[in-house]
Amino acid sequence: MIEMKMGSSVLALTDDNQVYLVKEYMYYIQKYSTELVSGALDDKESPLIAAKRELEEELGLKANK
Repeated sequence: MIEMKMGSSVLALTDDNQVYLVKEYMYYIQKYSTELVSGALDDKESPLIAAKRELEEELGLKANK
């Protein structure tokens, strides 16, 4: 059995509706994976706050909404 923490993902868009994605090396498949910005929720953190935090941590961007 695998237990995972709750998390959130972000579909971040530019002003002209292009999508921001991250490319991460996944050791378990030994390949790069292109995906949405995602991460686990910290203790008592809402999914929205976690999504905004992950966006800034992974891409250095601040959400407008």
